[in-house]
Amino acid sequence: VMEPRIYLVVNVDADPDPVDTPADNDAVLEKYKIVQQLINERCSGKAVISVHSSPLYRERFIQSPFVDFWKEWTSGGGDLVLHMEEDFYALPENRRASSTGFENLEIVEQAMKETVSALSSEGLTCRAYRGGSNSMTPEIAEVLTELGISVDLSCAPGLIWKERAVNWARAPLSGYFMSPQALARAVDPGGQGPLLEIPLGWDGINDGDTAPRKPNHHYLANESSTYEDLCRVWNVILERADNSGNHQAVSLLSHTHTAKTARFHSQLDAFLRFVT
Repeated sequence: VMEPRIYLVVNVDADPDPVDTPADNDAVLEKYKIVQQLINERCSGKAVISVHSSPLYRERFIQSPFVDFWKEWTSGGGDLVLHMEEDFYALPENRRASSTGFENLEIVEQAMKETVSALSSEGLTCRAYRGGSNSMTPEIAEVLTELGISVDLSCAPGLIWKERAVNWARAPLSGYFMSPQALARAVDPGGQGPLLEIPLGWDGINDGDTAPRKPNHHYLANESSTYEDLCRVWNVILERADNSGNHQAVSLLSHTHTAKTARFHSQLDAFLRFVT
């Protein structure tokens, strides 16, 4: 069997929606299960899903009925991602456009540890992390190492949103071991680091004069793209693998909140069929 030219992490962001008046548990779980069925059919269950933690919802996703769903997901071959959403899901009085939500690291660190501990008590492990808005700081990277989390999915090469601790300018386009001092840089060539960064797939194109803040149609980001663009970006990454002689390790981002939106659900289905 030939070695794959691309190793793809299918990353399912399970943030509740909408932000201000979220659906009840049954409605959220209905969307989770729709995506789960698709992942089972197209990826044999092998995808990651995020366990949401935010100022609005510290306890919700580490309690029943969600814990039961996480167990079902992992028993089917999937993994869990610790996903801190400190900005969009901030308390109303603290919500600011220029805030990352990570200013008070002590609170965030405690929330991370409590989430991981609660899951561990149920026999569940978060093997990866992703920051809200693709944010990452050296302090968070250090906490991840302390928690035993060795994979990060925050990187989106080319994105810059410094007010929200997003600065992936000139980040490697394929999986790399992060330098603790410069998050968008790899450790010395061939070196190993405590945190393996798996970037969002990107075609390397920036349309404007300024770097985008959020993933657009140049990324493997389902809701920000079209089927044609997703396939085009995939083919660019394939060509990159062939030209470099090295396989590529990238991620694809999709969200559970679009599970019942026909366009995005069918688009994800079609793209995963194209990929596999």
